[in-house]
Amino acid sequence: MSTKTYFKRISLAVVVALGFGMMSSPTSSAATVGETLTISSATASISAGDTATTSITSTATLTASTDSLTVRTSCISSSPSGVSCPAIQFYWTATPDSTTATSIRLGTGNLIGGTDRVLPQVNYTRDSFVIATSNAGSAVSFTSSAKVVTTTSTTPATYTYTVYTMDGAGATASATNQNKTVTFAVTVSAVNTSFTSVRTYITESAAQSDYWLNTYTALGLGIASAKDSAVVVDRGSTTSANLTAAAFVNLWALNSAGETVTSTGLNVCKDTCAVTAILTGAGSIGLGSATTLARTSAVKAVTMNVNNKSAAGVGLASDDTLTVYADGTVGTGTVTFYNGAINLGSVSVTFTGPVASISFVSLTDTTIAVGQTSPATYVYAYAKDSGGNQVTTGAPVFLFSSDTKVATGAMSTSSAQYTQLAAGLRSPVSNSCTYNSDLALHRCTVTGGDTGTATLTVRDSWTVAASTATSSELTLTVLGNNAASMTVAFDKATYNVGDRATITLTAKDLKGNAVSNGISGTAFTFSKVEESRSSGAISSVNSTAGTNISATSNQFKGYAPAGAESGVETRVVTMPTSAGDYTLTFTWTPASVDPNQLPITATATVKIVDPLEAVIKTQVDAAKAEAAAATAAADAATDAALQAIDAANAATDAANLAAEAADAATVAAEEAKDAADAATAAVEALATQVATLMAALQAQIRSLANTVAKIAKKVKA
Repeated sequence: MSTKTYFKRISLAVVVALGFGMMSSPTSSAATVGETLTISSATASISAGDTATTSITSTATLTASTDSLTVRTSCISSSPSGVSCPAIQFYWTATPDSTTATSIRLGTGNLIGGTDRVLPQVNYTRDSFVIATSNAGSAVSFTSSAKVVTTTSTTPATYTYTVYTMDGAGATASATNQNKTVTFAVTVSAVNTSFTSVRTYITESAAQSDYWLNTYTALGLGIASAKDSAVVVDRGSTTSANLTAAAFVNLWALNSAGETVTSTGLNVCKDTCAVTAILTGAGSIGLGSATTLARTSAVKAVTMNVNNKSAAGVGLASDDTLTVYADGTVGTGTVTFYNGAINLGSVSVTFTGPVASISFVSLTDTTIAVGQTSPATYVYAYAKDSGGNQVTTGAPVFLFSSDTKVATGAMSTSSAQYTQLAAGLRSPVSNSCTYNSDLALHRCTVTGGDTGTATLTVRDSWTVAASTATSSELTLTVLGNNAASMTVAFDKATYNVGDRATITLTAKDLKGNAVSNGISGTAFTFSKVEESRSSGAISSVNSTAGTNISATSNQFKGYAPAGAESGVETRVVTMPTSAGDYTLTFTWTPASVDPNQLPITATATVKIVDPLEAVIKTQVDAAKAEAAAATAAADAATDAALQAIDAANAATDAANLAAEAADAATVAAEEAKDAADAATAAVEALATQVATLMAALQAQIRSLANTVAKIAKKVKA
């Protein structure tokens, strides 16, 4: 082979596959380049009868289309050595595990896959197979799974499988000319049937025990996990001839791995195992599921059979049921199970004595309504004996009320009432509290009979005098369904149009408590709701009764935070979009004629204003004020003009008088001239003075006339 050809073949990949036995294929030069062989898991540990699985991947470059690669295996055992190896089985899936290999051949030379590789191909009979390619010089890769299948008779040992590859597929190829190798070491241990522990199922019901033992497990379902919930029962009678069953116990045998049936299907205790059950402490034990046992037959130790047949799905079980009986002793009885000296596990039953203490847990609701039955109201109590154990069976406990009219369904703490009961003068009420296994508490039912409050206690006797254990007190408030007072109020007296407003409705019953709002009983309903308005209508936005309830709804839903009803409802509303007065009136009329429950009416009135109208009014008032001021100024100017005219007229009259005087003076002068020449000079001087006076007077008259004309012009304007 030339150097050029050698390097050209480096670009190809090897296809790895697995199979049993030697496989034949056409002989070739089988020159491979860049070969690798890897294994996903090189070791595995299984029990005899189990299967160990791994995955092997081979890559290489086959330089010619006639080249091929053979994958083979060999096996040796150790610890101990010389033991025949279990068969190793190679297989691949319907979806080709190979990424590039184009053909796989068995030892017979038959092609597997080729263009039809989507079919599942499984080879369980050969320890080798051949991979090839029709595309010379291309890289190939093939991944195949392999599993080692053991049987329950397989000898425990470590088996080491060597997987190796060879160029070509000749039948004479041997491990001495192998290319690549990987090992798969499988350690096989003996089947684990050692009986070291038990899975227990304990119940207070014989029927339930029988169901699990003979029905459920008979279907092959077994018991997936233990049911060791605490069993707490009454101690039973100390004198009766027969003991009463308190608990029933069934067992399933487990090996050291916690299995009832091994992974190979082998049943632990398949031939039945003898288990010794020893009881310490209170109670007695016996075989079988009888609900009673003669006191003379009471024992503390028995031997029972366990075979797990049902757990293995093999017919009905013949396992024994262990029954624990109450014998009047207070305390805990512990049953321990043994397989010889091996402690397999234990279960316990607690036997309680008389009630010595009672503690409250809670009231389902501290505030309820008269006549409320849905939801029901309960008092939960925790009863204990002198040893601190919870009492679940035996003597009942009783509910007491300080006011049986308010809290009915309870005994009264009034000596007169329970004396009457003791004397048979009145019938007992349903006042005993029963143990609820789901809640693990005693539960007492209480009902509201009348509005008011009552103090509740739980006691261990139906009379106060005979009670030795009494709980702490709880207070129950019962709300009436009828109103004695009612109010309605807005949060403001005046609103702008479109404002948000809060309406508060308050209703109280005859005792001053909140009226029941329907959350805790019968709903309180207004008989009539009216609105009177000169504005528009209001619309509801939200309410403590719920979103978008009508603002004029007659349903009263008082707010109830954490169940404490307030008798108050708020309705958030949107005010009208037009101004005016708005009045809302709520009326309640009792359903029955009662002098203490008269019709009640509550009314609230508010004013709605429009801010835009106020702005316009202000602007109009300012304009009117300005107009009034202008009118007053005009009136004052007119008065001044009239006064000026009067003055001008007076001046004219004076000028006319002066002119007449001047004319008279002229006549007198002329007459004097004629009369006396001697007075000529004086007369001429006087005439000159008169002329000067006249000129000045005329100038004043003209000035006054101009002033009057100007004033008249202004007035006219």
